[in-house]
Amino acid sequence: GSRLPFDASIEEQRNLLPMVVANEFAPELELPTVHIDNLTAAFDAVNYLYEQGHKRIGCIAGPEEMPLCHYRLQGYVQALRRCGIMVDPQYIARGDFTFEAVSHAIPQLLDLPQPPTAVFCHSDVMALGALSQAKRQ
Repeated sequence: GSRLPFDASIEEQRNLLPMVVANEFAPELELPTVHIDNLTAAFDAVNYLYEQGHKRIGCIAGPEEMPLCHYRLQGYVQALRRCGIMVDPQYIARGDFTFEAVSHAIPQLLDLPQPPTAVFCHSDVMALGALSQAKRQ
């Protein structure tokens, strides 16, 4: 979920040590990439929450400019629709991939008149922050 640590021209890329980029979308870097199907992974996670009996499922999404966040949010939306749940924009909070970012998102979700009974987070760090913050509420 982080930005690439360098900008490298095509010429500079030829001089880099052999590498593979993991879970990043950087077509400007002509490097091999390995990534997951973020849309399907999110869909499966949200569908699992639904199967556990949750009907009000919130989402703490990562930065809008990151393609993987776009796909994870689409998976969330598609799963809700498949389960017959209306997508409520109030149930979607945004932050970056940090523990601290969630400190604003959880109160925003839990203070709703009908708060979510489960929350899908875009990263493990965000999920840990959400659990920690929810325990404090």
